Amino acid sequence: MATQEGTDWTHQSNGMSDIHQLLGLESNEMDAGFTLTASGNITFPEAQDVGAFQSSGGFLTSSTSGISQSSFYPPTKRLNTGLNNSSSSAFSPLPLFTPSAVHSPGPSFGGLGTPPIVLPSIRDPNANASTNGAVYPQKRPLSPQMNGTYRDNSARDFARTAEPSSHMLQQIEAFYHKQVEDLQNIRNLQFKVMHAVSDEEFHKLNQMHEELKRNIDQQLQMLAHLGRSNIFAPNEVNKAFYLHQDLQTQSMQLELYHQELMSLKVPSNPPRCYIALVIIQQPFPAVLTKGRPTEEPVAVQLMTGAHVDIETISQLHVVVNMDSTQPKGTPSKNIENEQEDMDPNTKIAKFNIKFLNGTRKNLATLKFDMQVKLRGGAVIPVESNPSHPFVVITNECQFEESDGLLLRAESFQSSDTQVPWALFGNLLQRHFLRATRQDPVKPQRFLSRSELQYISAKFFGGNSNITIKMFDDFWAWFGKGLQKLRYQRHLCSMWQHGLIYGYVPRDTVNAALVNQDVGTFLIRLSESNPGTFAIGYVIDETDPEKRVRHYLITKDDVWAPKKTLPDFLADSPQFQKFLQINYEITGLEKHRIVDKELVLETYNAKKQPTDQPSSGYDHTLLH
Repeated sequence: MATQEGTDWTHQSNGMSDIHQLLGLESNEMDAGFTLTASGNITFPEAQDVGAFQSSGGFLTSSTSGISQSSFYPPTKRLNTGLNNSSSSAFSPLPLFTPSAVHSPGPSFGGLGTPPIVLPSIRDPNANASTNGAVYPQKRPLSPQMNGTYRDNSARDFARTAEPSSHMLQQIEAFYHKQVEDLQNIRNLQFKVMHAVSDEEFHKLNQMHEELKRNIDQQLQMLAHLGRSNIFAPNEVNKAFYLHQDLQTQSMQLELYHQELMSLKVPSNPPRCYIALVIIQQPFPAVLTKGRPTEEPVAVQLMTGAHVDIETISQLHVVVNMDSTQPKGTPSKNIENEQEDMDPNTKIAKFNIKFLNGTRKNLATLKFDMQVKLRGGAVIPVESNPSHPFVVITNECQFEESDGLLLRAESFQSSDTQVPWALFGNLLQRHFLRATRQDPVKPQRFLSRSELQYISAKFFGGNSNITIKMFDDFWAWFGKGLQKLRYQRHLCSMWQHGLIYGYVPRDTVNAALVNQDVGTFLIRLSESNPGTFAIGYVIDETDPEKRVRHYLITKDDVWAPKKTLPDFLADSPQFQKFLQINYEITGLEKHRIVDKELVLETYNAKKQPTDQPSSGYDHTLLH
């Protein structure tokens, strides 16, 4: 029996099988170096529990007081941090710079596939943890007696199975906030000992570095595993994204402190300056529009060691780096405001970026540079690592290809030929929420579990891993519909309010409508016609097989902006009552029947003449 006793939760386990279940793993899937983080004390009364977990390469950490301590850490099992560990330190030599050679540390994953670096002091992390998981039950047909709200009971089962991974996300976040204090304590202590340090003080501070780094690495590893093995709840996708970046930033700051401390034992000639310019907030990866400012500012912070004495700092300068050369005649200035002052106290500068040129549907990044004058006269040039990629479009018709390019690059890094479905599903959710202009902390109409299950089955064969070829085939269909949702008048609002039923197959529509009153209808994206919407509606027919009809909306029906989808619906008497759908964050489905007139008043729909639809669907709307 393994028991974790802490202030937040208690888990009792019948040996390793339940621990694997808690982590969301099969018994043969425990990764070497995998970590379980928890608040409180973890005890294994039975020796075989410890042995089984340790032989799997697992690590347990607890934070009872002060710096987080390791409950046990097998000396032969070092974490794979991507660093060149030495025999005396878990840290790698940080690429630092002298006045004649400038370098700065960067994120471990190059900005694609994993989150960029963002500090919480810039961001407002108010997202509350909810449920997540990888099980997506199919929609159930509505009962004939349904008049108001219908709830899918399987969502409750899903919420229960999602609790362990959701709880772990909360635990990692709690560790992160504790480590903010730990880093400040290290900075204060290190500032004192850098003047006159004894061997005892040096070893104490070095041990604090080692323990904190081990905990940060373990949390990063756990978070990466959760993101690749679990479909997060929609409001947790962004939370996990930023939390990973925050932990990466903590690791970078700690690296600066550690290398500064090591210089007491192995001084360099000329002396090194422990400074790094770090992008701590960015609205990328994203598709941006020429001439429009970014939705969020880009923030850059100057990180330093504890004993760096700065006299003055210059303005921060930004440049655009593009994958391809610009066409002839394009102005060299790509950003309206290329320079910005940095706050001398916080060492943070914020840019409201407005791009003056498009990137011709190619990936681009930002780089920042500045000069730092140290007390004593040395002037140090500092340069940031590249931002995450973005594409600047000059016309809305470029969005589909550009967003697909970004999602493809983010999902498949240079060495990846396939990625886990769960990781892709989380990335797809982030792109979808951004494209449909939703608040990622409190999204209103996200991709539901059943929609993600439908996408997985239809385009990826339900496989646990997806390939680049699978992605390309999927985006050729999905991208066109996403383009319509983002730009076609009223569609984004209708989606957010549940007036577009979503990504569902025809048989699901039939099951949802077959027992409804005549004139009840719903709108979905066509399976066979990418970027086209179809309407399922109920006619006066006693034969259940013929009761639900399908109509494909044509370009002539909605020749925007003169005639919109609400106009077409208002002009069609066959459509009387919307079947509206909404989802709670927990996964519960809510349906209701709404009179069309009440809904369409919001959109000021006007009647327009109706034209004939294309072949493959009803050629006329039936009564």
